Amino acid sequence: MSEYALNLKALRIRPAAAAVGRRHPSVLFAVLALAATAVWAPRPTGAASGTTLPAETWTATVHDLGLGADSRANAVDGTIVVGSAPGRIGGTAVAWDLSGSSPRMRDLGDLGGGNATATAIDGKIVVGQSAAADGNFHPFAYDLGAAAPKMLDLGTLGGAQATATAVGGTVVTGWAENAKGDNHPFAYDVAAANPRMVDLGVLGGTSAVARAVDGNIVVGTSQSADGGGHAFVYDLSAATPRMRDIGTAGQRSDATAISGPQVVGGFGPVGSDGHAFAYDLRAATPRMRDLGTLGGGPASGATAVDGNIVAGNADRSSGHIRAFAYDLGASTPRMQGLGTLGGEFSSADAVSGKVVVGESTIPGQSPVDPEFVDSHAFAYDVGRSEMVDLDTPEGSESRAFDVDGDIVVGNIYENSGNPQATAWILSRTTRPAIRFSKFSYRVEEDVPTATVTVTRAGDPTSEVDVFYAVRSNSANGGEDFGDGISNVTFAPGETEKSFTVSVFNDSVAEGAETVWLELFQPEGAAILGTPRLAGLVIEASDQQPDALVSTRPSAGYVGENIYNKTGAGQTRTLSARRGQKRVFYVRVYNDGTVPNAITVRGSASPPRSTVRYFRGSTNVTAAMRSTAGLTFQVQPVDPENDPSPEEFRQIRIETTVGPRAGIGSLKPATVTANWTGDGTRTDVVRSVVKVVR
Repeated sequence: MSEYALNLKALRIRPAAAAVGRRHPSVLFAVLALAATAVWAPRPTGAASGTTLPAETWTATVHDLGLGADSRANAVDGTIVVGSAPGRIGGTAVAWDLSGSSPRMRDLGDLGGGNATATAIDGKIVVGQSAAADGNFHPFAYDLGAAAPKMLDLGTLGGAQATATAVGGTVVTGWAENAKGDNHPFAYDVAAANPRMVDLGVLGGTSAVARAVDGNIVVGTSQSADGGGHAFVYDLSAATPRMRDIGTAGQRSDATAISGPQVVGGFGPVGSDGHAFAYDLRAATPRMRDLGTLGGGPASGATAVDGNIVAGNADRSSGHIRAFAYDLGASTPRMQGLGTLGGEFSSADAVSGKVVVGESTIPGQSPVDPEFVDSHAFAYDVGRSEMVDLDTPEGSESRAFDVDGDIVVGNIYENSGNPQATAWILSRTTRPAIRFSKFSYRVEEDVPTATVTVTRAGDPTSEVDVFYAVRSNSANGGEDFGDGISNVTFAPGETEKSFTVSVFNDSVAEGAETVWLELFQPEGAAILGTPRLAGLVIEASDQQPDALVSTRPSAGYVGENIYNKTGAGQTRTLSARRGQKRVFYVRVYNDGTVPNAITVRGSASPPRSTVRYFRGSTNVTAAMRSTAGLTFQVQPVDPENDPSPEEFRQIRIETTVGPRAGIGSLKPATVTANWTGDGTRTDVVRSVVKVVR
């Protein structure tokens, strides 16, 4: 994976090999799958009553490739899928032909040491790596069309180990150790009269890697004389072939994929965030074209390209990584975020035509601890802005590694983490497709019920039925909401139905919690659409502001952990003569569990006196007396440490007694603090000035 392709550890992304031609095949991972149907449909934004739903839906039929646990599907070309299956020592490289009524597997064997896997394919040429008899890994090539096919050991450049990353036509590329132990990129033409491993050299440094090849052009990254990494291209057909630096002076760059004249990857200043780039080899003056970022995020990187469609990953300003597509041929080209399957993260691994595949987190996961979120394989049609959840058995994860035409390949991972090789076949259907109207629903905790909408696309003429489950996620069934299983029925002509979820209010200070929603077991010729999984977020209406009041700025505060709307137990009183000013201080804390917006309001001046409110030296009286009030973010209090400035906001009250104020009269001022998510979460403190003479 490119150093500019972003760190996707939060998604538990497994390392992938380099791009092969137009695709980005991944290495060493496969998946568990059941015969099932997922649906390719427009990413819904919330269907309103009467919304016209599509008459035709894309579906993805799941095929278990039949090799049991610990099998892996890594790449596809045409109808041939390659990967690995359990073998005598770790695994054996295999190829599946999906063109028949049932997949047929060919065992490609190994190089004598077992533990072989096929990582890429172009036409009939399969490449990968296998342990040799001495235990070192060597790259191999296997010609499926040969009269007497066998695994060909491509050797090394004089060192112990080598790896094949890509194949284009009959040219295999990757990197291999030389006699000094340095990694150099290589090319190996299996159709040459005297095939041999050719050392492509370096750009002045000691090591380099080849990541992709298309025709005679190899691309990758080489260490330069200054020690930095620079993207390179190498034209094997040139009269005097050499490694050409396409980087920019003073910048680091990495080429990850190539399709025709388009090279893509990432580049940026040393020590700074990088951006995705595209480089047109046929341009009159070739240069790195900066593809930008998503939504103000700092970094992006391209991972795959096919024709004019670039796929990759980019940071958003929120810090969440999202898959993107970029159409280099568009009249107004821009980086298009592909969204997610309801979670916070997504990543793109491969592209074919306008179909991008990868994985995404799903609804109901906490972004606070993304290391343990579940992810599902997805496919996205850039031309139609359509996404499909490629379906994963409950409790499992999946990832799509490669796509060619209508065939997507990847792995599904059981709870134990064992993969099983899987293929998804994309097609169109007019069958009724039932799905949630959106990926996420939100409700305040003090609202007794939440309404969830289910829609039907496709043929509306028949009666169809679907079951739904409401289950615990971070919210607890029976305590925070009413869980259970039920069903909804669509009568002929109906395209929208709803069900409700009971929400239970409590007084426990807690953050937002999520309920898991799932559609399953459609009946009456119906299939499931995307999204079939959704999250119901119960907003944190138990977040409590705590206002305290004192006559000194740093001590003497009363009202801690006292919450009321009268000021009882949280009032300070001072005496004053006519014309005198008295000063009080109010601190507003967040006694909840997550950062919150708290709004404060101040009362009007009592008769024959003037009350003003200040934040530092700023007069905020008008804001505090407005309908909107004065709002600021406050961090939750850490009970084990002294409060930090981020854990409270301080307001100064200045009350000046007028010259005609009555002796013995009281001049009160109140400060009201509300949590903006729930107006019932309120705390009130009072300052009182008693006029003495």
